[in-house]
Amino acid sequence: MVKSKQGYAPLFENPPSIESPSPKRATKKQRTPESSQKRIAVALPTEEPAQPSTSFFSRVGSSLWGAFGSTAPAPLPLHPALAKINHLPKVEPWTKTHYKTLDKLYQKHIRNPSLLSPHHSSPSSSLNTSLRDDFLDKTGLPFVGATFSVWRYSIQFDDGLVVLCAAYMQLLSLTDIAEYEAKSGKAIQMGDCGPRKAGIVIEGEEVAKRLATVIIGEELRRDEKRGRKIHREGSLQIEWPKT
Repeated sequence: MVKSKQGYAPLFENPPSIESPSPKRATKKQRTPESSQKRIAVALPTEEPAQPSTSFFSRVGSSLWGAFGSTAPAPLPLHPALAKINHLPKVEPWTKTHYKTLDKLYQKHIRNPSLLSPHHSSPSSSLNTSLRDDFLDKTGLPFVGATFSVWRYSIQFDDGLVVLCAAYMQLLSLTDIAEYEAKSGKAIQMGDCGPRKAGIVIEGEEVAKRLATVIIGEELRRDEKRGRKIHREGSLQIEWPKT
């Protein structure tokens, strides 16, 4: 639910950057060289042992390398909620088409909360958990419980909204607008969406911010229809959960 909150405000004007604390570098312990007086000379054998054939090492090395390569984790399967939804450019500019697709996925979540929740018994619960954990791991930010605020409105992210962001990231697979238009057969809708510099990769943090504006914007439009005056000052702020 969207909560009214005081002291916040523009949706797209210079969104605040988020800095994750840099992990402390481990100090490498220097090894003290041994005293030359304690070194003991060892006579080398006069006869070298026979060396195995080169072909043997090649065969073993190739087998081991293949074994290491096969342990790479497979990508997570596409979420069922994304069926029949066109994939999108993975780089800026953020467009109206990006927004409309994000809103479409959010409306699916509203109609069926268990669809993107890891806490319900559904065919997708295991995938939802994996998507959430993968998203949190890649962003390095505690989005579950984070509060997004702007223009005296706020929304707190739960697990379902984080899974929604993770599922949306699966759609960001196309190189650019030209590939989108070629594959979808549609012209992309640009709109005036406050995009960043063209070519910047759209990462998870940006998707979370955009989702927050979708949710808050829905509540804001309802209030405007009721005649409420909206104070459009300030920029989107994020309050992280206390650990």
